[in-house]
Amino acid sequence: MAAAARIVGEHDTRLWRVTAFYVARALAELKLKGVAKVGVDETSRARGHNYLSLFVDLELARVIFIALDRDGGTLEQFKTWLEEHGADPKDIREFSLDMSPAYVSGIAESFPNANLTFDKFHVIKLLNEAVDEVRRDEQKNLPDLKKSRFLWLRNSTDLTDEQRARFELVRTITTRTARAYRYREMFQELYRQPDAATARDVFDGWHRSATRSRLPAIRRVARTLKEHAAGVLRWFESKITNGLLEGLSSLVQASKAAARGYRNPNYMATMIYLRMSKLDLRLPQATPSRSI
Repeated sequence: MAAAARIVGEHDTRLWRVTAFYVARALAELKLKGVAKVGVDETSRARGHNYLSLFVDLELARVIFIALDRDGGTLEQFKTWLEEHGADPKDIREFSLDMSPAYVSGIAESFPNANLTFDKFHVIKLLNEAVDEVRRDEQKNLPDLKKSRFLWLRNSTDLTDEQRARFELVRTITTRTARAYRYREMFQELYRQPDAATARDVFDGWHRSATRSRLPAIRRVARTLKEHAAGVLRWFESKITNGLLEGLSSLVQASKAAARGYRNPNYMATMIYLRMSKLDLRLPQATPSRSI
């Protein structure tokens, strides 16, 4: 925006006001009737613990609401937004999200009839964090584990030949990290099952084994997943993920980097709506001049 302001010889604040005006006008005409599947996720808006929440229509791949925070109240804000734009909150059948307690409690309060699908990439992320916790603890006595974090967080099929050779080497010298990695691999089999019933059997078997492991990090994740089992297994019915939101979040962060940060969070929200909401931004038509 600053670069555009220099080109046209105007102050960037005025350009922001003009942009915000047309985005707000388009948002006022936004129709959300029929929205049924929603993904919600947070993205950083500034250094420190400053986040905003993106709500995305998963069927039309568009951002439909932005909250400048990430607490349970954001779901009430979203419910009000839906009603203001012609939607019935009761029509929301599915939410895809991480296991954020704020989002979970907010959905339970504002959308009691909606089903929750815990995003499978966030689920695997929990296991990756547990594997890395075990690795960091074990490397105190096994220096060869240092600088191997990347190898443990990728599937072996995604490694290059050189990386795979090193991975097999470090895997043979460790015991605890290799066992933690194996629990992650075992859990990933869950998502390869043909139906929810079979997946439930796999989940229960994995949970029994994980809770008996001598790896505190794995046992902790096992308890968390057991508490959220219904949402984890809901994926076999809904087949929705936050993959779209992850892609949009990367665009948000790229935009923030290009702008060298936004001094005003409303500017950031305006830019996200402008780029990712598929708004109708028709400008007023110029009045043709009369020939004399």
